[in-house]
Amino acid sequence: MRWIAVIVAFLMAAIAAVAQTPAPWPKPSFEVASIKPTTARGPVNTSPGGEYVAAGQPLKALIALSHRIRGFQVLGGPAWVGTDLWEIQAKAPEGRVPARSTQRDLNKPDVMDLMLQSLLEDRFQLKLHQETRQLPVYELVVAKGGPKLTLSENQGPILPRDPSAPIRRQPNGLPEMIRGMYSIGGFGTVPGGRKFEGKAIALSALINQLIGMMNRPIIDKTNLTGLYDIKLEWIPDNLQATPGGPPAPDSEGPTLTTAIQEQLGLRLESTKGPVEVIVIDSVQRPTEN
Repeated sequence: MRWIAVIVAFLMAAIAAVAQTPAPWPKPSFEVASIKPTTARGPVNTSPGGEYVAAGQPLKALIALSHRIRGFQVLGGPAWVGTDLWEIQAKAPEGRVPARSTQRDLNKPDVMDLMLQSLLEDRFQLKLHQETRQLPVYELVVAKGGPKLTLSENQGPILPRDPSAPIRRQPNGLPEMIRGMYSIGGFGTVPGGRKFEGKAIALSALINQLIGMMNRPIIDKTNLTGLYDIKLEWIPDNLQATPGGPPAPDSEGPTLTTAIQEQLGLRLESTKGPVEVIVIDSVQRPTEN
């Protein structure tokens, strides 16, 4: 009986301690913010002083941005969360947003992201939860015949670029490629083609771009390390056509998956795997400003 009394007393003390534990700090919020519908899609820009401008984005994209995840990781909700466009202009309280560091974790929400989360939760009455689901993924593996990647001559660490140093330009006006840099755009040798080019980059930099283009998680199974000089050219198919934009060009040339195998000696294999997702439980169109 004595031991039972001691255990009961311990449990009661623990319950009391939990009850007295203060609630977590609320998410930071913008000082002022306006949201209104728009019909034109536009970019998202932030300033060091704490200004946030989304010039036409669907709610689904804003959720993904604020949680630092991909659009395919946002599930549920009515159809309009992925189609209706919203213009947001917001300002953080003075001195609330610290200067951004080049060493920040790009996969972790910062203060501005948390403020955007608060804004969406408040104005859209947005309620979410996180879970893990078995979804389609790609595994990147070495193709038969081995990789065709070119190891960079200099495998030393990539040093931060001096912001005061002038940017050298190529004859076509694009910035000159330097170590640790990559670019992507419509500059392939085939009409209507696309091109990825990187100098002394890890394979993860290419994979990060491929995830966005394939709209699916990609798991690196190549076991390839080091820094590579990579050039990849392809013709976008319907999977890589811009949502809401013009259709993919009708040109002869390799698709992205074919180009990866033929030009890099790698292959994407479709399978299923665990994917961290955010599920929309409830949402409403925002109230008037």
